[in-house]
Amino acid sequence: MQKKVSAAVRAFGRAHKAGLALLGGGVAALGVFWAARRSAAAMQWWVEYVSMPVKRFVSALVEPLPFSFCELAATAAILICLVRLVQRTQAGFAAWVLHVGTAAVWIYAGVCALWGTQYYAPSFAAQANMQAPALSVEQLAATTVWFAEQVNAAADTVPRD
Repeated sequence: MQKKVSAAVRAFGRAHKAGLALLGGGVAALGVFWAARRSAAAMQWWVEYVSMPVKRFVSALVEPLPFSFCELAATAAILICLVRLVQRTQAGFAAWVLHVGTAAVWIYAGVCALWGTQYYAPSFAAQANMQAPALSVEQLAATTVWFAEQVNAAADTVPRD
């Protein structure tokens, strides 16, 4: 029994070398992100020279669309997964799991590369050497009340349909 299982695993590995390599590449990309996020300078460089230019380019391409790029990508990913699920009788359920898992790892790596890096890069305030004073709970509550009063005062001026 043990020999049959290991032979099946080896056969699966040989048949799906590319998928396994892509999965390994995605895991490696996430490892690089997780290691590099400790360096604010590395994150700042990535945001400035890679992430923001890519986001500006994609935004310019999809700006005329009546929906967001994320909605388009999510819909395409769901449809591809469903098509692959229907086709799984040919390739097997394990291959479907490999393909979906690889796609999920690379999507997550892309999110980390394009958006996650900004959480670890210095903020605008830090780069501009701006200092925000500490606020008390009472100050925050008073500000919230003021905004609520302003919204209520302007509510009747907004046309409703």
